[in-house]
Amino acid sequence: MSSPEAAFLQMALSLTRPALIALGSELCSGFSVAGASGDLVRRMPLSSAGDLGRFLARTRGCAGHRAASVAASYVVEGALSPPEVIAALLAGLPTRYGGYGLGIPLVNCDPSGMSRVEDIVAGGGRRLGTYVCDALWPRYGVALEYQGRDSHTEGSVARDAVRQARLGRAGINVVPLTHEQLFDARLFDEAMMALMGKAGLRWRCSVPDHRARHIALRRELRCLSTGEYGG
Repeated sequence: MSSPEAAFLQMALSLTRPALIALGSELCSGFSVAGASGDLVRRMPLSSAGDLGRFLARTRGCAGHRAASVAASYVVEGALSPPEVIAALLAGLPTRYGGYGLGIPLVNCDPSGMSRVEDIVAGGGRRLGTYVCDALWPRYGVALEYQGRDSHTEGSVARDAVRQARLGRAGINVVPLTHEQLFDARLFDEAMMALMGKAGLRWRCSVPDHRARHIALRRELRCLSTGEYGG
């Protein structure tokens, strides 16, 4: 049986770059998607960006090494669900890949940048109060807070409000991202413009067919929700 790092290198021979980045992100996150049922399983991360990098440093010259090395530089660590990875990659990947070029964020970290994914998994999904950023760009002092389909209950709304207030006091400008916004390209674009505004950035893109590339990237990242890579 291959190690997670060896499997990542082997899959570089058959996967597209976005799909390989998605696979690496799942290996480095606290979830997996179970087979045809599509059930989400929480578990400790199987690898990390550091582990992938160290393995690739030892396997220079192997088939697929270049593709794996490029993909590893964009891996998302510490996510707890496919939507968290999808949001991070759509926002963070370079514009030539169809992303918005913000850089890969820190996921499920506290405002200091410390990953809390293992604490959350060990705690049965408990979010450690209300002090964890879903996707954080420390350089810009902004965060995306993903609000899934089950986030509209009275208790969830109250927790989100408290969390945003606490993050605000820590100097983090928070932009909420609903399930509908994540999976609608036009609405996602509006959320990205809001995020960039809070970060003091202007949207500049020299890729003339960015929208087409963005839509293609969305299709590629469906493997995160199905668990079917290279199918």
